[in-house]
Amino acid sequence: MEILLNDRPFTLPECDRITAQQLVEIQFPENQRGIALALGSEILPREEWGYQVIRPNDKVFIFKATQGG
Repeated sequence: MEILLNDRPFTLPECDRITAQQLVEIQFPENQRGIALALGSEILPREEWGYQVIRPNDKVFIFKATQGG
C-alpha cells in the first residue's frame, strides 16, 4: 500500500490493515515518546492511534520533538 509520509511516497507492507500506532512503531521501533502524528491536516490524538486505520494514498505526517536552545 502506498501513502505519503512526511510528503514522500512510502510503501507499507501488504496487509489487511495498518493502524497509526503500527506505523509509528515501524518508523520509531525503539522509542515512541515525544511523537505527534497528523492524518491529512488534522493532528490525531494519541488515544486514537490504536484504532485509526491508515488507508491507501493517506497523507501522514509524523513529528518527533527535539530538544534545543
